[in-house]
Amino acid sequence: MLTEHFFNLKIKSLQVEGQHTGKNIAASIQRTVDEWSIGLPNAVTTDNAANEQKATRLLGYTRFGCYGHRINLVVLKAIQCAEIKDLLKKGRTLVSFFHKSSSATDMLTEQQRVNTGQTGKKDHRLIMDCKTRLNSTLNMLDRLVEQTPYFVNIANLTTISK
Repeated sequence: MLTEHFFNLKIKSLQVEGQHTGKNIAASIQRTVDEWSIGLPNAVTTDNAANEQKATRLLGYTRFGCYGHRINLVVLKAIQCAEIKDLLKKGRTLVSFFHKSSSATDMLTEQQRVNTGQTGKKDHRLIMDCKTRLNSTLNMLDRLVEQTPYFVNIANLTTISK
């Protein structure tokens, strides 16, 4: 989905019909520009997708790469070192375990309730990261750190009961 801005005001999200080819994206942008009578934009910002780059070339627009997207690509590259990859793999395994096991999720919810007095709020569920979502890896790690005392309690309870 592309978003156009006019004087830093969001005016329209583009819904591209059919395949998201450069030609179809260009046609959708042109329809929006015509519909809103905003004239030719001075420049557009896109991520690095080839189809979006082609659309801007077809329209003759000056294109700037999205800095947020570039920063995300840099971070994704930076976390490819072995130590971080291993840490993330362990975190994803832990999140997957709790997502797949209703009894483990019940234990985590109970630990949250016992230790905070709250009844398992949805905003404290574990988060699985997604490489196409900015900040999702950080959000996953933050949530795992937040929930670590409860993981320790659960591990102690299961060890004691064996």
